Amino acid sequence: MLYLYVTLSLVCNVIILYFSDTLYDIDAKYNEKISHAYASSTTRNFMYQWSQFIEFCGKHKLQMYPPVPQNVARFLTMYSGKVNSFNTVNNMLSSIRTFYRLSGFSLNVESPEIDLFVRACKRTMSSDSKPKNPIEVGHLLLIRKCVNFQNPTECAFFTALLVQFFGCLRVSNLLPVSASDLSSNKFLRRKDITMSQGNLLLTLQWSKTLQNSDNIFVIPIAGCSGSILDPYSHYASFQLAFPVPISSPSFSYCINGQLHVLTRYQYINYLKYFLERIGVDSHNFSSHSIRRGSASLMYQSQVPTHLIKLHGTWRSSAYQKYLEFTYEQKLTPTVKMHQRINQLLK
Repeated sequence: MLYLYVTLSLVCNVIILYFSDTLYDIDAKYNEKISHAYASSTTRNFMYQWSQFIEFCGKHKLQMYPPVPQNVARFLTMYSGKVNSFNTVNNMLSSIRTFYRLSGFSLNVESPEIDLFVRACKRTMSSDSKPKNPIEVGHLLLIRKCVNFQNPTECAFFTALLVQFFGCLRVSNLLPVSASDLSSNKFLRRKDITMSQGNLLLTLQWSKTLQNSDNIFVIPIAGCSGSILDPYSHYASFQLAFPVPISSPSFSYCINGQLHVLTRYQYINYLKYFLERIGVDSHNFSSHSIRRGSASLMYQSQVPTHLIKLHGTWRSSAYQKYLEFTYEQKLTPTVKMHQRINQLLK
């Protein structure tokens, strides 16, 4: 009976191996699959933060395994002296905790050494890093006067600026990182921008909050015929003047048969360059200033907040921190109070 059992087991194992992948193949597929557990930008951020912690422990000859809460607290103390925001410190702690969890260890963040330090940071540090100033309509008007539309790069820059502003886009959705990395599906290509009845339709294949490859998101941008800031007419003129294959980045152009691509680095440099030309300190601005200015203008234009959230592809209420309130809007609460009092006194 034992002999029969062993024989049947061997036969079953042979059959299973014959009709299925080897363990090596399964492990390879598993490793490939988990490589997509985090977005590439998140992975790069993790790697940078982990390397800082590892370097610190090596420099001071501190034990890393198993984790020692005091050593983590020492590192956070050093790190907190380099940043201004409590959220940044808390994110670093989260990364270290993830680092240990993926290594098979558990970091006790509720230990007195870590818990008391985090509480102290929360009380003494700012909750948010200082946001960049928003790009406003006045900036766009002044920049437009400085742009040489006969220069294809400047023309591409300003067209991209209007599309980002009215589309409330993240720069990662707008442009490629470099001209040598055009395989990504993150940025807009010519085929992703459709012109229809004087409006633009942007099809996002990827977003920071929309990373499932099975989904797409369409953002409509209304045109405004006759306006010098009309995104439709600027894009229509640009794509007509600089035709490229539909698979090319949206804000690329050809000169003597050679494709030139406007990259994020060039775009941000041009933004700062033109801000300086109109007399604005560019250090207070970044590509995110455009998104912030867009959200603020929508709010000041009394666009419902749920539509602002939808248009900017926010999943949470994080968009609220981008809103810039006018002086008149800040007076609204007390104005409404006075109006109510007057009604009651009648």
